[in-house]
Amino acid sequence: MIEIDGSYLEGGGQILRTAVSLSIIKQVPFRISKIRANRPKPGLQPQHLTAVNAAAKICNAKIKGNKLGSEELVFEPGPIEAGDYFFDIGTAGSCVLFLQTLLPVLVWADRESKIIVRGGTHVIKSPSFEYFKYCFLPNIRKMGIRVEAEMRRPGFYPQGGGEVMIQVLPSRPRKCEFTEPGAHKNTSAYLVSANLPMHILDREENILRENLAGPLSLVKNSISNNTSTGNAITIIGEYENYCIGADGLGQKGKPAEAVAKEVVSSYKSEEAGGAPDSHMVDQLLLYLALAGRGNIKYGELTQHSRTNIYTISKIWGEGSSLVVNEERKQIYFEG
Repeated sequence: MIEIDGSYLEGGGQILRTAVSLSIIKQVPFRISKIRANRPKPGLQPQHLTAVNAAAKICNAKIKGNKLGSEELVFEPGPIEAGDYFFDIGTAGSCVLFLQTLLPVLVWADRESKIIVRGGTHVIKSPSFEYFKYCFLPNIRKMGIRVEAEMRRPGFYPQGGGEVMIQVLPSRPRKCEFTEPGAHKNTSAYLVSANLPMHILDREENILRENLAGPLSLVKNSISNNTSTGNAITIIGEYENYCIGADGLGQKGKPAEAVAKEVVSSYKSEEAGGAPDSHMVDQLLLYLALAGRGNIKYGELTQHSRTNIYTISKIWGEGSSLVVNEERKQIYFEG
């Protein structure tokens, strides 16, 4: 049985999500200890537990330690079962992070699947739904992966209550090189608010148009009578070879202009890097491994990326590895 140290480097939920996904695809059991040891509340929290139990349901896995606060988990996967599934995180836990666990598994299934998940769509320290749909999914489609996503309603902290649906067709990732961006094609911005005055989005739009160069495709989505209240901004840059993005959340007492300026600053920083954005890199590594070959350029090798390299290498085993070339700032998968 593969042993994984859940406290390694970043020591958060990413290790668990990646380990569960690859364990099912490779059909190898693992034991993870010190789960989320580097977090203020270590162990399995509701969103992690829901993801583990959902993954277990999809492959009829045998699991031990799947309870709130558990710092050790044993996961023994069975065959992947495609189908239609509904999961409720029960909190404002991130729907996108939840789907990071299940999506690669269902890509590996033998027929189409549909997942509806209820939780948070715009949550601190996790990708926004718009980043997932308009940045991440276009990037993995370049590898031949077929996925569609729809947000039925937004969910903000603390109430949550958002709902996302994805449809996944079976496919096998092919080699792709995420190195040079190529020609710039389009810049888009997605402004979302729930139970807030429309002028907030208007003020954010003004800042974006003043501070982003060139034409801007902008979508404003203002929802009333929603189960939760909040505001989010996502900026996506579409290039010939991949997409980059940045997002941010409104905060009570923080002017809309300040929120917009922060997201613009983050986006410009990612744009200047000439590589997939820092949050995208660690998300693509798993798909590079599934493709069996490929490479990705990085601007900064984050703790999340280093942690994912560790986890993928542990599950994938001997004979295959992710190699970091620090001189060229690229990560290669050699399978």
